[in-house]
Parts: sequence; C-alpha cells; structure tokens
Amino acid sequence: AIELGTKTITAVTVDKVNGRGPEIVRSATAELLQIDAATLRAAFEKAGIVPAQKVVLVIPRGQAVLRELELPDSTPEELVAMVRFQVEKEMPLPLDQVRYSFVETGRVGGKVRIQVAAVPRDVIDPAVAAVEAAGVKVAGAYVSSFGLMSLCPRGVRAALIEVGGGEVEILVAEDGRMEYSRTATLEEGASPDLLATEIHRSLLAYAAKAPGNEIRRIVVAGEGPEATALAEAVRGRMAHEVTQAGPGDLETAPIAALGSSLLLGARIPDLLHPPEASRKFQVTRAHRIGGLAALIFVMLAIWSQVALSDRRADLARKRAELE
Repeated sequence: AIELGTKTITAVTVDKVNGRGPEIVRSATAELLQIDAATLRAAFEKAGIVPAQKVVLVIPRGQAVLRELELPDSTPEELVAMVRFQVEKEMPLPLDQVRYSFVETGRVGGKVRIQVAAVPRDVIDPAVAAVEAAGVKVAGAYVSSFGLMSLCPRGVRAALIEVGGGEVEILVAEDGRMEYSRTATLEEGASPDLLATEIHRSLLAYAAKAPGNEIRRIVVAGEGPEATALAEAVRGRMAHEVTQAGPGDLETAPIAALGSSLLLGARIPDLLHPPEASRKFQVTRAHRIGGLAALIFVMLAIWSQVALSDRRADLARKRAELE
C-alpha cells in the first residue's frame, strides 16, 4: 500500500504470517517533490517497490469527502441508485468529476447505514496514471480513514489519531461506523504538545456536536518513540485512557492497518471499483415447473426420435429382404 502525501510517499508491504496474522514485511518513506513518473520511479526504488508489483493507493483523508447515510432498507440494486442520488445532491462537484464508493455498515429499524467515500477525479486520476506510468499496477484506491478505523477497539466509542503526510486526522468511531472526522494541516516539525492541543480542540468540537456521546478511549496509531511521545502529550492534556496501536510507526501504522484489513477480507470502499447495480436471475417456483416441463418435453422428443429411427431401420431391412 502506498500513500502519496503532500511532501512524502510512504510505502508499506503487509503479508500474512502463519499463526500471527498480517504483519509488516517492509516499510519506507521517501521524499516526493512532485507526482510524475520519473519522481515516483525513484521514490519506489527507495521504498522497495519493484516494477510490475501490484499496489493499493491510499488517499489522505484531507483529499476525500466522507458521508454517513441512512437509507430505507432496500435491495443492493436499489441502494446503488439511492446512494448515487445522495452523492449527486450532496457533493460540491458534478458527479462525473468525482470517484466515489460506499459500504454498508449495518441495518437497524428498517434502515440501512451507508458509509460513502468520494474523491475528486482531478486528485485521484492523475495519481493513478503517474503510479502506473512508473511501472506499478494500481489494484484499488482507498481513503486512509478506513485503515485508521480498523484500529478501533470493539464495542467502544474511541477517538483515533493519525499523523502522516503533513496532516493529523482525528476520527471518532464505534462499531465500524464513523461518527466524526476532521483533519488539520501540520506545520513542519510540529511538537507533540502542539499536536495534543489540536486533538483536544477537535474533541471539544465533537462533544459540542454530539452531547452525551462519551469517548472512552483515545488510540494513537503507531508504535515507537514518536508515537509514544504523542500519546504522553495527549495523556497529559486530556482525562482519557490513551493507548497505542500498531504495527508500524506514526507514519506507517494507518497504511499498514488498511493493508492488513484488506488481507483479512474487510469490506472497504474501493474508489476504483465501486458497487454496481446488477440484476441477478432469481429462480422461482414457476421457473422450476417450467424447467421440469421443458425437460419432460425434451426427453419425449428424444424417445420419439429414437423410436422413429428404429422403425426406419426395420423398414429398410424388410425392404432389403423383399428385394
């Protein structure tokens, strides 16, 4: 999985390890002055990505629009049409200028909860074209928030913190649903205390927006000294339980988490391959009766042809005897 940040490219290779689940095989970060084939080819070499390798592209949260929808309980085909209508209505760009996808996050009370991710085509299409021009095949494109969300503890409303690509993302999630997401651009060399202040400000905004929805834990994505320093700064600023989640460091943990989720078969909106409306043929009782009648008719036709063939052979033999 590779993430093209504003100034760097981060690449993480994740593989299944017997008995231990997905683990990071290799990770690297390289400077990225501009997004073109030559620059990417040099960055890939530093990050250990070889030509012809398949990768998934990770889109930073700041370049994406996320929406949580609640729609009437419907068939998959009807959901595709309803999501398209909502995206067309809510997106600030015309639909033909957006790549979007969605995933169902639950059904309750006759309603379907849908998480939609959308990215402008002028952001994602040039990035995909440049990556493939550099000799690497892009198999899918995902928003980084879904990697971060996979680090959320089960059954707990938690604030998840990601730092990477010159941004900090603060995401509140519970039971696989995003309740709040905000990103802020970081100044170069931002200290852990400055990051903690930004996180505190964002969580105050969430508390004002959703009173009564108590956050029980703050999870900092990443292991190692930098992630630990941030966790300590957040712990000193807020009266919450603060933990860290890996594998990976402050820069690579969300990308590694997204790769691990894909290996484990998690359903994540793929911006390059969104769900499509496809009518599947359903076998009904009428179809079964019609099929049985057709089978009987075919068997009778075959039997009559065999009998007729035998009769013709018998007549031919008698004609030969008469001659």
